[in-house]
Amino acid sequence: MPLSTTIVSGECADDPLYVPEIRKVQATLDHHGVLYVGDCKMAAFPTRAYVAQSQDYYLCPLPAVQMPAPELQALLAPVLSGQQLLTPVKRALQATPDELEHIADGFILSVTLESGETQWQENRLVVQSFAHAKTQQKGLDKRIERSLQEITSLNQRGRGHKHLDVEQTKAAVQAILKDCGVTDLIHVEYHTQTQTTAKRGLSRTSGTGRYAVDVTVQAERDNAAYDERVRTLGWRVFVCNDLELSLEEAVPGLPGGVPH
Repeated sequence: MPLSTTIVSGECADDPLYVPEIRKVQATLDHHGVLYVGDCKMAAFPTRAYVAQSQDYYLCPLPAVQMPAPELQALLAPVLSGQQLLTPVKRALQATPDELEHIADGFILSVTLESGETQWQENRLVVQSFAHAKTQQKGLDKRIERSLQEITSLNQRGRGHKHLDVEQTKAAVQAILKDCGVTDLIHVEYHTQTQTTAKRGLSRTSGTGRYAVDVTVQAERDNAAYDERVRTLGWRVFVCNDLELSLEEAVPGLPGGVPH
């Protein structure tokens, strides 16, 4: 049952809208200990601090700004090394409620936060959604395939294809890999062949002529690096100040039933 609705213009930022909306709901319910579930925009620190100060609870994913890739990789290091135990997350199938589907794995870390005079504990739910990982892997495979095709096209010769020297070819390859986000996943080899074209009126054996270096590129997926990347797909960090909320309770309760 909707308790509050606010319509705003399209250019408004989402972050400042949560606290006023939560205040309206608090005034309507006149009760605390309520769990507010939201998207990554609700994870803004002032919003989380307000909810904690109000003796309510929040559950939302951290955006990449607050959990950049290097920090996430540091959290996953114990998982990849086998030192961090994971808790399986299961949910009942709609068709057969008695059967459980294994939808995710994860673990919980606890941190202490402060805002002004308020201090509170926050659980960070580090979760790998299998569905999300599968979707990300499909996208990764497409980017790898596109990068290989574009690199191979650099070997084409003839009308409409610019002749590149070694440095220009390397720069073009790096630009393709960076654009596709697969710089560390593709192994590249460069092969050069020098061709001599005799000047008019001179034989090719005269030692005088024009020299051209033909560069070809051979690229293939680095399978070891690919497998390592796949192991890190589907992971996301959610934050919650309800310390009694378990992974099994939190993950199925998120929008869509699994982490997105």
